[in-house]
Amino acid sequence: MFFRWRSGYIFLLGFLLFSLTGCDHAPLIIEPGTGKTIHVNPVSGDDIAGDGSSEKPYRTLEKAIDAAPNGSTVLAARGTYRVVSRPSIFLKSGIILQGEDKNATILDAGVPLAVAGANNSTITGFTIQGATTGVSCVGSSVTITDNNIQTPNGIDCDGNSTATISNNTITGSGGNGITVRQSAKPKITGNTITGKNTGILCQDNSAPTLSGNTITNNTQDGVRIEGNANADLGGGSGGSSGGNILQGNITFDLRNTTPNPIQARNNTWDHTAPQDVDRFDIYDDEEGAALGIPGVSFGAVDFEPSK
Repeated sequence: MFFRWRSGYIFLLGFLLFSLTGCDHAPLIIEPGTGKTIHVNPVSGDDIAGDGSSEKPYRTLEKAIDAAPNGSTVLAARGTYRVVSRPSIFLKSGIILQGEDKNATILDAGVPLAVAGANNSTITGFTIQGATTGVSCVGSSVTITDNNIQTPNGIDCDGNSTATISNNTITGSGGNGITVRQSAKPKITGNTITGKNTGILCQDNSAPTLSGNTITNNTQDGVRIEGNANADLGGGSGGSSGGNILQGNITFDLRNTTPNPIQARNNTWDHTAPQDVDRFDIYDDEEGAALGIPGVSFGAVDFEPSK
């Protein structure tokens, strides 16, 4: 609705300018995005004879993305896709890559990295498998939402990425669900992460914001914060309201080995009594002091109130 109104407005403005100036040629109107849908189908599509229409879809994701103008959606029909001509599926700025059904639209990549993000791009509606890493943010503002990610390393965010990572289910043995490195500051909301080594690993100077995630039954830590990272799990400067469920993680639900205090209020832990949460679920300044290593100290985790 908004796009149609905006397009009409631009057209009307161009028409008025044309009328007032008396030009013999219609004005050149450059629209900010076409809103076009590019269709791709791994069974009936054809990269040579296809044109991206619903009647003549492309066959591969690479071809469809290449043909997609800024502001358009690449709509992938149910079926199984592979990376066929490049090291990864490279998203383009301003493009939405959307699977028809996340349980039946499969990217079985067959390469180390399945998808590389781009600024202002989106991937949604896929099951991603067959790679070492599912999606890399590569320093971008990519949106990764409503996918099943079943690779050993689910999502990697590095550089100065401000990615939005929401409502994904990240499962499968080995690796980490989400790794945040360098100075990345992603918003991580509403994801389910289970069965990994560590659910969310925060390193270097990263500062992710975690809200409403379910991080359970990982073989090491639910959330591990190390280096000089400063994650907000509730009540911190990142604006998290908490609401994370951290339970059943084998070593600790939350481990902080940085010198920074961590805000983690309004979350659900394995235990309910504050003294038990502090003793059994969280590793922070007290455990660091017990190591007895001169010059080593860890920041405290502020977890009260908890749910």
